[in-house]
Amino acid sequence: MVHTIAQWIMLLTALLIVGSLLFRIIVPRVLSIQGHADLGHMLVEWEAIRWDEMERLLAVVLPASTIVATIATIASAGSSWVSAFSPSFIWDFIASTPAGIATLVKIIISLIIAGVLFLHRARNVTLGVGLFFLVLVAFTGHARAVDQPLFIPIVLDWIHLVAASV
Repeated sequence: MVHTIAQWIMLLTALLIVGSLLFRIIVPRVLSIQGHADLGHMLVEWEAIRWDEMERLLAVVLPASTIVATIATIASAGSSWVSAFSPSFIWDFIASTPAGIATLVKIIISLIIAGVLFLHRARNVTLGVGLFFLVLVAFTGHARAVDQPLFIPIVLDWIHLVAASV
């Protein structure tokens, strides 16, 4: 139960971050191409004012929910919650499976996203890192359950996640 709730919070937070950044980066460009640059800048400024405080909240929620979901996954892979805090069991889980390595990278990426969002820097970089985070979500999610080749289901799941973020 904890795992499912934490996974949903992590997923929704990542989608909000990526969707907000896509809006801020793409909409002004599309409107300027169509000759409505002033409208594009006005929309982005209005959206930025609304999202400044929300981004700080999301910057805390994303890594926290990613870590809680990872601990819950480790607990369900072991026999109890006690095993989730055993250093040897955690190392075995993370180092022995591709999903474990992807989960570790997901935690690191969520911390990078949080830092950049909290400092309000480099939105293009944050978008790129956020899109990569969604690749890791796809890689560790239900698309992984499909037999070889993994590439197609992971790409389709990633496209689905990016579309859902918008």
